[in-house]
Amino acid sequence: MAMMPLDNQREVYEKAMVKAAKRLPVYAWVKGVKGFGDISFATIVGECGDIGSYKSVSAVWKRLRLAVMSGNRQGAPGEGATKDDWVAHGYNKQRRSVSYVAREHVIGGMGKWRPVFGEDVWANPDLTYYQKVYADRARYEAAKLDMPVTEAASGKESYKKHVSNRAHRYVEKRLLRNLYIEWRRA
Repeated sequence: MAMMPLDNQREVYEKAMVKAAKRLPVYAWVKGVKGFGDISFATIVGECGDIGSYKSVSAVWKRLRLAVMSGNRQGAPGEGATKDDWVAHGYNKQRRSVSYVAREHVIGGMGKWRPVFGEDVWANPDLTYYQKVYADRARYEAAKLDMPVTEAASGKESYKKHVSNRAHRYVEKRLLRNLYIEWRRA
């Protein structure tokens, strides 16, 4: 009961954000991306502002805490990092979660979607573009890191957590890159 006023206020904010996002020229493209919801899109725009005004997609990645800085992913400055190193990375958990949540739905099943073991994902018309990119990247990372793809009891592919995380991050960056391109085109 105590959370009800906060939940009601959040719903009001979300409706206003979605209403504003629907007026953006890139909204038609967003609706064409299965799993890219109105709220996810609105929160990305809310965090970034005019995405097309960034000098490059790398700047969008940095804004959403996806950059690579000094060889480390943003938010993980490395062992022995000083307070200044953490400040330089500018990590913000709330901002980082915005595009993270979007990618989970774009891949499908809260990011737990997996292709059938050994399936040619690019030949399967039922899969979305981002599912295909995810499977491709997970296989690439598994080979690169010498962490083989295995077959789960369900007949689906199974990846080590490190491989899966790298593939998720890749898809997230690809989604933002495509959004950036479409925004600048619109």
